[in-house]
Amino acid sequence: MLFAHTPAGFLAAYFTRKIWTKNLTQKQTYLLYFLGAIFGIFPDIDGLYFYLVSATLSHREYFTHSFIFYFLVWLILYFIARLAKNNFLKATSFVFFFATLSHLLLDSLSYGVMWFYPFSHLPFGLLSFDFLSFGFFGQRFLFINLFLETVIILAALNLFFFIFFKKYFKKILIASYLIFISVIFVLYISWPYLYRGKIDFYYKDQDKDKIINMRDLDLDGDGILNFKDKDADNNNQKNIDQISKIAEKIEGTWHDRSEGGFWEIPSRFGLLSKTDAVIIPYNAAGIFLKKELEEDFQKYPYRYANSPKNSRFIRDSYNLFIFFRNNGMLKDGGYFKAGDIVFFGEKINNIGLVINGGKEETVRILMADRDKFRFLSGKETQEKYGKIIGIARLKYK
Repeated sequence: MLFAHTPAGFLAAYFTRKIWTKNLTQKQTYLLYFLGAIFGIFPDIDGLYFYLVSATLSHREYFTHSFIFYFLVWLILYFIARLAKNNFLKATSFVFFFATLSHLLLDSLSYGVMWFYPFSHLPFGLLSFDFLSFGFFGQRFLFINLFLETVIILAALNLFFFIFFKKYFKKILIASYLIFISVIFVLYISWPYLYRGKIDFYYKDQDKDKIINMRDLDLDGDGILNFKDKDADNNNQKNIDQISKIAEKIEGTWHDRSEGGFWEIPSRFGLLSKTDAVIIPYNAAGIFLKKELEEDFQKYPYRYANSPKNSRFIRDSYNLFIFFRNNGMLKDGGYFKAGDIVFFGEKINNIGLVINGGKEETVRILMADRDKFRFLSGKETQEKYGKIIGIARLKYK
């Protein structure tokens, strides 16, 4: 969820009002509705830390996305309120708990939050179940998520006018129906151009070593590092087959011109940055380049354009170029192989993924070409985006 947490917090406060409204004035009750809206977005305060301080962890990997934290805060506030005999503080503790719980529940529609923290740091949600992840729900998650988000926002808007501006309620209700129909129509026509890949795999623990997949350098626990393992995730499919399959899904989708800007809001709607053409297919095969770059940064920090604390660290094609050069996996040119990563331009400001072997004229390279991701030949890419500066190729054992 992106915009629905504040409305959901407001709804949570309203629908639990019979629990906490005893001995409160109407003004206090209304104030708590608004506090519920604020508390609903509160767990995402870790997003500020992620974008402004350090992006080394996903924002859902902090205690602010754990159930135990909000339960303890509620417990402390409740007992203080009881000792002080303060009905408003007691009500506030309940609103805080229910509103933040609504946030955790909505986040759990996807890969989840740390429900079992501190005993487990693994996020847990609906997509943690394979039968949901690989079934109807998982395959259409983006549409379902945006659909539910629209419903929650409109429900909160109607409730707000019903409580505070009842004379306008019917007009808002009609407008809501029109907005809802418009959103569904926009989603329908946009659907073919949005990337709809699965995200749950990154947050699981495949080899049960208590290291989240996206941070595990040896995903299947076979003693071979991911970027040297022909089948990194041990699913009996070669990395290159999985990489090519995902690349085919990315082809034709819209390109995020902001390159992960605006706090990555476009990517939440299924728009990918140019480096995603490489990162997402490699992630799907069990080779998590962000973690590989972070490890290499520890050895050669002065060679990189920015640090892992920067949210744009993995989105900078120059950083990817440096990683492959540092590890002796970069060559100047010649015959292309499927899975190769191609860097273009003097400033290395563009990147592409090869999905078939061949020469410059016949090779297919997936890359951001203006508004969409397209397959271009080696010759076409250089005509548009400059000379090929390097070709990265993994060296499997």
